Amino acid sequence: MPNLTFVLPHWLYWSGLVIFPLLAMALVRRQRAAAPPSVAMLSIAYLLLVTGGFVGLHRLYLRSKLGFAYIPLFAAILFGNARGREARNLVSDLRNEVTGAEFLAERAQKQLEQGRDGAAERLADAQQALVIAQEQMADAVARFDQWETFSAALGAAIVAFLMVDAFLLPRLTRRAAVIDREKGVVHADTVIEEVPDLVGHEYVEEQPRPAISRQIDRVNGWVGHFIAFWAIIAVYVYYYEVLARYVFNSPTNWAHESMF
Repeated sequence: MPNLTFVLPHWLYWSGLVIFPLLAMALVRRQRAAAPPSVAMLSIAYLLLVTGGFVGLHRLYLRSKLGFAYIPLFAAILFGNARGREARNLVSDLRNEVTGAEFLAERAQKQLEQGRDGAAERLADAQQALVIAQEQMADAVARFDQWETFSAALGAAIVAFLMVDAFLLPRLTRRAAVIDREKGVVHADTVIEEVPDLVGHEYVEEQPRPAISRQIDRVNGWVGHFIAFWAIIAVYVYYYEVLARYVFNSPTNWAHESMF
């Protein structure tokens, strides 16, 4: 697979640490009043498509067995990447051999021009070694290109399938909700109980507390709720880091810094 060349700007990931929790808090409050938590959610399906769609997590979440079809494709990509790394290392080693053979051939040529004894034999040997090294390097480059093409083609196929699934997700989500109701997981007449909002909750005491104390509790509750969503950010950012490092051989220099 090709390397990832995208570099996340500092302003983007630092502002994301502020914007993401606010957006997540708003979505959670909206979802509490919109649908039972056991019903498949379209927003989660799209999130899984973006973050884990390459292994079919979005379809598995929506009870679609076609999600298993993504797994062998991704396994083949990992196999192709591993063989591609081996070929790339071999190309690097052979490139060094070609460079060394060229150096020996040039030195033997100079010795021949200077009329030194045995220079002709050394030049012939160096030229022969250079030809062999160049042929081996050409074969290694061709093998590396083949594995790169193999992994890239499978990656393009997965991307194409994900683009199709992106349009099918609303229908798949509705079907998954129907399946849940038919299996008795969620009934159509389910009533959602009101979930108390603990942010800024004021505890009832016999003696009223000063206003400043109640405000401090309110701020502490909001800050705790806000920071709790950083754990979600860390999961997905480290998830991206693992994929970038071990699948695309493109480790970042911002994932650990920002999450820490």
